[in-house]
Amino acid sequence: MQEILKQNDILKMLQAQKRTGGVHSLWVREAEGLRQFPFKLNDVRPAEKCLIFSLNLDAVRQIKELSYDSEEVKVFLNNVGVTFFSYILECKKGSGALKVSMPEVVYFKDRRKEERIRPDSLLKVIVDFREAFSLKKDVLDLSRNGVSFLLRAEDSFTYKKGSELSLKLEFESQEFELYGQVVDILKIKPFALENVPYGDRLISVKLIDKDQLTLKRYQKFFEEIFSRG
Repeated sequence: MQEILKQNDILKMLQAQKRTGGVHSLWVREAEGLRQFPFKLNDVRPAEKCLIFSLNLDAVRQIKELSYDSEEVKVFLNNVGVTFFSYILECKKGSGALKVSMPEVVYFKDRRKEERIRPDSLLKVIVDFREAFSLKKDVLDLSRNGVSFLLRAEDSFTYKKGSELSLKLEFESQEFELYGQVVDILKIKPFALENVPYGDRLISVKLIDKDQLTLKRYQKFFEEIFSRG
């Protein structure tokens, strides 16, 4: 996952989406997580720093019941696969329009050369700090040559982009002690990734072949679980 921070680039992308049209997805927080609503991007107003979404009247009524003005919502533009967070500026039951703030940052998925899978929570990655403790997290996704995982705000992570580290993958009775290099540390918001309700940083690690036998064994394991679908 990467991000767009320049406001001119964000504006151009949103204006292009307005011209392209299509139905996108809006998530509003509720007690159990997020509720999804379809919308169309009706207008981009840079002078007012806002966007106008077109929804059906029932959706606007439900959003009004779930939220209040200045509530933060999650937006996904289906055509380009980008996610951003905005604040509700105006939501009226009698109108099919929802006004939200212009986003300050937009997240988008990288185009990946390798196939990746998102395993179930049984697969753990353990980052070895060579200190008195290790950090054990659920794997977000993995490929033949890489792995990524999410950190919470309270998680200590001493590595920087470019740093090498040792890590361990655990799945059922299998265990792989591997080496990797941190290729990205991305600051994110909760729910930035699908329905994951937490998240402070997304860590992406490229595996390196300091231990070729273990790496090849892991790659065979990856191909086996990828073939399961």
